[in-house]
Amino acid sequence: MSSIKKHSVVTINQGDPPIRVNPNSIVLSFIAVTNDESEYLACVKDKVEEYSRACQPRLWKVPIMTRDFVFSIEKEIDTGYPNPAGLPSIMEEVGLSPNTSIVSTFATLATDGGRTHFKALIGFAFSDSNPRLIYADANTCIQ
Repeated sequence: MSSIKKHSVVTINQGDPPIRVNPNSIVLSFIAVTNDESEYLACVKDKVEEYSRACQPRLWKVPIMTRDFVFSIEKEIDTGYPNPAGLPSIMEEVGLSPNTSIVSTFATLATDGGRTHFKALIGFAFSDSNPRLIYADANTCIQ
C-alpha cells in the first residue's frame, strides 16, 4: 500500500505570486522524459543542476546540495509531455518521505547542437508538511 499522502495540485503561472521554497528543504532534483524518448536520459543525466538552474534561476541562485535523478515516465496524451500525475509514485519508489511536495516545469530540451528536441519535466522535491504536486512556469519559485 502506498505511503505517499494524496497531493493537492497547484498551478503557478507567470504573474502569479511565486512559491517560496527553502533551498535546504530540497531533497531531490530531476529530469523526466517520456518512455518513448528514454534514449535521451543519457544526454541529461549530468545536466540536472544546469537545467534546474535555467528553469528556476531565482531559487537555484545559491548552491543546493541534492540528489539528481533522471527517469522516464508515461506520456500525457494531450500534450506529449511526461505525465506529472505519475511523479508521486516515482518519488515514493526512490524512497522519499510522504511529506514531500513536487515541483515540475514543462520544458523542451535539445541535443545534437539543437538539431534534436524532446519534451521533458524539470523539477525538484522538497520536504513539506502539506504535500503538493505543483505545476510551475519557469522562474516562479523563489527562496
